Amino acid sequence: NAPNLFAPDYKLEFRLTTDASLRGAGAVLTQVRIERDRENPEKYIEVEQPIAYASWKFTAAESKWGTTEREL
Repeated sequence: NAPNLFAPDYKLEFRLTTDASLRGAGAVLTQVRIERDRENPEKYIEVEQPIAYASWKFTAAESKWGTTEREL
């Protein structure tokens, strides 16, 4: 199944989350929107919605980098 992506709202802040292993790295760009809670319409909740995904495999040289360099 393909992930659902949302159109960006340029009035809201963007959040970039990254993670890396010895083999590669990935990232997701999201925005947090405030919506009414479906179970309790009097309450508002934060909903993090994905805008874009990215992932890549490291080269042999990149896989030798330290943790900080791989996470950047």
